[in-house]
Formats: sequence, structure tokens, C-alpha cells
Amino acid sequence: MYHYIRVNPDPADVIGAGLSVTPVEFEWQMRYLVDNGYQVIGLTELAQAISNNISLPPRTIVLTFDDGYFDFYQNAYPVLKRYDLKATSFVITDFVGRKGYLTWGAIQEMVASGLVTFGSHTLDHPDLARISVALAAREIKESKRLLEDHLGTHVTLFAYPAGQYNLAVMKLVEETGYVAAVSTRYGNTHTRDDLFRLKRIRIDGRDGHGGFIARLRYVDSGGADVPYVAVPAATAIPTAITKPLATPTPRRTPAPSTTPSTPGTTATVPNLIGLSEAEARGRLSAAGMEAGYTNYQTVDDVAANSKQYFLSFAVGSVVSQQPAPGTTLKRGERVTLAVRKK
Repeated sequence: MYHYIRVNPDPADVIGAGLSVTPVEFEWQMRYLVDNGYQVIGLTELAQAISNNISLPPRTIVLTFDDGYFDFYQNAYPVLKRYDLKATSFVITDFVGRKGYLTWGAIQEMVASGLVTFGSHTLDHPDLARISVALAAREIKESKRLLEDHLGTHVTLFAYPAGQYNLAVMKLVEETGYVAAVSTRYGNTHTRDDLFRLKRIRIDGRDGHGGFIARLRYVDSGGADVPYVAVPAATAIPTAITKPLATPTPRRTPAPSTTPSTPGTTATVPNLIGLSEAEARGRLSAAGMEAGYTNYQTVDDVAANSKQYFLSFAVGSVVSQQPAPGTTLKRGERVTLAVRKK
């Protein structure tokens, strides 16, 4: 799950930093997928496989992008074309054409490429679990109709704004004719019962190479708690891709992973964002650290421009941590957690 593909314009905005993967880092991530044997399929293909109980090969990945920002077209789409990777973009239809958001022309161009599928993210991004059923129905149905009118194709995928939904909302989505919907629940295991609340793995712009690899190792392990291995981040972060990188190498079977090094006197802080408090404490313990005091936050505790990001996390999950992932500490030191409270 991605949001912005950009350099975060405000370094003081930690929420924006989490939501923003730089263009250079995104290119590195996509090249890593190709070079290490990951198969990128469309979300529709995943839904069909789940519906028909079809097994997928190991290292199968789906790429999704929320909110319909223009930088998806500007910075992500050229990379997807370069590596021939499929993706799904969820669009807030009333925001199309606004400053910073996709235009209908850009959307139509990407649909014509066959690489990008568009799904609905409602008309104007409300919390569907808190508005009336009638208003929720309008958001779900009208956004689908608008997309279909502009694209001339069926729209069958949906993303809940900020991941908020309930049983009534799920039923509306299914009755409207969507075949699958994605949530912000963290995970990579899916059943038929999950078709209208599929889990995703959020890619955090603060992770660097090591965090991205750690999330892939989580996928590869079937969701097991795996050690976090820090990898040096890129040294240069330009604001945009100015020229194509080298032609991607052919897909190949990845070499066996190396044996983890013997624990020493230091430990690397794992990425805990999106995990439940219990999971975060367990991961810290496994890494040789402890959780310090936990700061329980409500939406009123965060800045206005951070509320959407905050609400995208489930109640009880970690929304920030100090020190940041990848930091080296002495074993036994503590990591402070901020956890969303309802």
C-alpha cells in the first residue's frame, strides 16, 4: 500500500514523511522486486484467485496506491512501465482535476496502457462507518458510476477511506457490484471471507531499503515474525527521476538468504508501525530491546494535516515510534511507542 511517490515537502511533517516514498526509493523498490523473483499481479487477479481457491506462486505481490495523487502518474507510472508491473490506483472521484490530484486525461492514458486498474475511494473520502447508510451508499455507488462513465470500463475494486468500515458498509460495497475491497489492516493472508476487507502491508517512506526488505521477508515467511535486517539507504535522493536507469535484469531465482549474524551488544530497532501494541512489544523483545512508556493518542492529539494518516491505522496499532526503524541501540534499551486510542 502506497500513497505519495514524492519527496516530502515539509520535513517537519512526520506523518507526511511516512506517507511519502521518494521517486528514487520507489524505483529501487520496483527494481528489487524484479531482480529478486517477485511476481506482481493485478488486484483483480488476486480476487479471482481467492474466489476460486487458486494457489498463487510464492513471492506474489499486488501494488496498490491510495487517494489518486498526481505524483502517481508523474513518478510511479513511468517506473511501472519500465518494469512492466501492474498496479491498482484508488481514486477519490470528486478530487480528480484538483491541484495535486490526477486528471481524467492521465487516468485514461494509464488505463489504456493495460498496466493500471482504477478503483473507487468514494466521492470525497468520508469515514463510511460514521455517516448514515444512505450517505455511504451514495459515496460507494456514485463514485463507481463516475469512474465507469469516464473510463468506459467496469469498476470492480474499492478502498475504504482511512480503512474505516463496518458490516453494513461491506454489504453495500458487495451489493453495488464490486468484487473486492481493501482495508488498512496489516497482513498478507486472505480467505474468501476477506474479499471485502483485504489486508495490506503499508510501505512507510521512512523505512529505507532495510525496512522494505523486512516487509518483503514478512510476506515470504507467511506472516511470521522475522528479524529486521538493516540495509544502508540510498545516499542521494533527487526530487524526481530525470532519466531511465539501466535496463532491468531478467527475473531470476534469488540466492538463498545468508545466516543471520550472531547477536552482539547492539541491536537494530525493527519497524513497528501498523502492528498492534502486543505485536510491537513481542518484536522488540525478540530483537533484544524493551518497550518504554506507551503514549496513547486520539485523533485530537495530532495535527490537522495528519488526521487522515492517523485514522488509517486500526485502534490499538502503533502509529509512531522513537527511535526510528533501523536505529542501532545497545541491547536492553527502550523504544517509545505511540498507539492509537479510540
